[in-house]
Amino acid sequence: RGNKMTTRTKHTKISENLRHGARNILLAGTILSPVMIAPSAAAQFSDEGGLDEIVVTAQRRAESVNDVPIAINALDGDGLEALGISDTDDIVEAFPNLGLNVRSGYNSGVSIRGVGTDNFHISAQQSVGTYIDDVSIVSPFVSTVGVYDVDRVEVLRGPQNTLYGRNTTGGAIVWHTKKATPGAGTNGFASATAGNGGLVELEGAVGFDLGENAAIRFAGSSDHFNGLWEDVITGDATGGGYDRNAARINFHYDISPNTSLNLGASYGDSEGQDTGYAYRGNLLADGSNDPTFRNAVAEDGVGLNNNFVRVTAAEVAANPYLSGPGASRVIVNPAPGPFNRLINFSTEEGQTFVDPDAGYEAEWKGIRGNLSHTFEDFADLTVLASYDNTSLFGINIADLIGFGVPQDGEWDVTQIETRLASNTSNALSWIVGAYYSTEDSKQDTWVRNGGAAGGKGVAPGIDIDSEYKNFSVYGQADYQISDALNFTAGIRYTDDKLEGEWARTVCGFAPSLNGIEDQTRDERANGCPGSQQLGPRTTQNPIQELSEIGWKVGLDYTLENDTLLYASASRGFKGGAYDNRPLATGELPIGPEFLTAYEVGFKSTLANNRLQLNGAVFMYDWEDLQLFDIIPDDGGGKIPALLNVPGTDLLGFELDAKFAITDNWYLQGAVGYVDTEVTDVNGLPAAANVAVGDEISNTPDLTANVLLNYTTDLAGGEISLTGSWRYASDYFYTFSQDTARDTAPSQNYINADATYSFGEDLQHSVRVFGNNLTEEFHCSGIQDGPAGGQNYSCRIGQYGEVKYGVNFRTNF
Repeated sequence: RGNKMTTRTKHTKISENLRHGARNILLAGTILSPVMIAPSAAAQFSDEGGLDEIVVTAQRRAESVNDVPIAINALDGDGLEALGISDTDDIVEAFPNLGLNVRSGYNSGVSIRGVGTDNFHISAQQSVGTYIDDVSIVSPFVSTVGVYDVDRVEVLRGPQNTLYGRNTTGGAIVWHTKKATPGAGTNGFASATAGNGGLVELEGAVGFDLGENAAIRFAGSSDHFNGLWEDVITGDATGGGYDRNAARINFHYDISPNTSLNLGASYGDSEGQDTGYAYRGNLLADGSNDPTFRNAVAEDGVGLNNNFVRVTAAEVAANPYLSGPGASRVIVNPAPGPFNRLINFSTEEGQTFVDPDAGYEAEWKGIRGNLSHTFEDFADLTVLASYDNTSLFGINIADLIGFGVPQDGEWDVTQIETRLASNTSNALSWIVGAYYSTEDSKQDTWVRNGGAAGGKGVAPGIDIDSEYKNFSVYGQADYQISDALNFTAGIRYTDDKLEGEWARTVCGFAPSLNGIEDQTRDERANGCPGSQQLGPRTTQNPIQELSEIGWKVGLDYTLENDTLLYASASRGFKGGAYDNRPLATGELPIGPEFLTAYEVGFKSTLANNRLQLNGAVFMYDWEDLQLFDIIPDDGGGKIPALLNVPGTDLLGFELDAKFAITDNWYLQGAVGYVDTEVTDVNGLPAAANVAVGDEISNTPDLTANVLLNYTTDLAGGEISLTGSWRYASDYFYTFSQDTARDTAPSQNYINADATYSFGEDLQHSVRVFGNNLTEEFHCSGIQDGPAGGQNYSCRIGQYGEVKYGVNFRTNF
């Protein structure tokens, strides 16, 4: 483990990050980050001349964000548009101490303060819960088709087990869509965006009354993107492209002055390419290339970016671009296989590749029902019911090296929640509730290894039919000890049961005859017709049951100047999951994880409500972190593994602000810092890539955001100019933490846009934007090749190109 960072080296690196980050922040002019973003400075002011009040429902009741004694960030619909945020993955660009764990084009998850889930398999549940209209979203990719016509998004930091429950160890991201409103009349909007890379985004909504007590709203979106790279064969834009379509209908009926019913139905589909990869292979320690490794590389293909993509000699001969003068890639393959595909993209940072067969298709259908009733001078009753059907088929980019891991899944999820929240002005306020969900799923994962078994392809697969049931009851109470001091206590009891059947089949097939289409669940179950079943079909029926209690206690105190001080301790947990690795040697589900958090913070409003400052310091004790790892096997190769890391500590802070400098100038920003360290590895396999002192992967120590906006009247309308900057210090891609290859460099992103609004009520606007003006290029993770650390690839996290476009919008 000589390449591991020592504790002293680690803390020296932290100090350097603080110094460099502070210098960058000072150069930007402030140490401030987004809390709420609007397209113009004027829009930030209330009628009384101060900053607008932001109302959130983070604690299941409507409150001003500065009255909620937890660390929370929020963006309204205008703010989401201003930052170009169209799905959950984009939210990391808005706030500090947020990260993104990307495993493929269809599998990614957000981490908050370093707490997240980095797992390739679609069966894995995230440690940060995603909610749309208070309904838990089991599959994170649903958010890519569910985020449109949005009223606001709330980012809740730290365990949210008491009020949100399932899979909120690290926090929750809660999306609230716009609802039909009786009495609002006809209203809505239409928006169209066009940009480079074939970007086309269409979005719109219309709502109108249905009599005096009812209203309906229709909303939809359609997005298309080719990518920002150029295919050297066709000249087309490509790389990470997608097509997304979604539609939603919402109906609201006021049954009586105290009772209302809200019904909704949604549909969405998404298909696209997998993320791009930069392949770096055949590279020896002295910088030369190993001519004996898999593919020999021609003289004009040497360097850091040599790769091990399989390309036949016939393909080289038939395609002059592969061998002609100035060719960006020349590879001769002495052992051709079934996966001889190559698309080559040139960037200043090296060669990047996408397999044309690697991609995904997802579909989501859901219905919602929300019944609300007010018992006057007692409590508000909410009954929420939902049903979702989600399906996904995806192939990851690793097919380029003759080793692919397709996945196929379908989920049927039913959820019911009932809660009662007090509505009196007594010293004691409370909320109690019960939650039940059931999930029936089919999840298949299989491997195509075209170079195994003496030239005969091998396709092991795991097929899982499972049922997950969750029942919980919860309650939280606030007691006003005095006018200034408030005490909070909450508890949630949860009973989880995960049961089902999984079957493992290994087929051998002739690569020239069989492809991915012939390696389905049915083919494997029927004995691999047309190929050969290698060994018996094995079946297991594991069951995992979990009964746990999550809790929270806190105190908050309001000073005479309305500054809120708060302190809390809380504990949350996330249930286990099936280990559905086709190459797995283990047969039991991965165990649950637990997190205990301690936090102190403040929220203040100053300068006649023109300045708001918020800050928090936190300390986490994370037990049994769920980790996807690649470890050596007994045969000298590598196999995937699901592990529980016994102990990890996290310590950090956030400081954010927004400042209405004048009626024309508006500034906001934040800085966040988190120090992570593995403290216990007892019980892990000796070959695991985890050691005491390691940092959490994909977690920069220091992050910062700044946004500056100027708005003024112009030609009978209004012009709004906005610039933003985001910084992230370097971090490790994985727990291997080999500093020679596994460190992401620090990143600086600059975005800018200009919006001209016109019309009697400024209801029309034209906006031009440019994102990543510094053309930052980085990877979101790495993947070892067959030769281990000497040969690897990285998933592209940022294109290294400017993304620009124009938007037209009208409101009515």
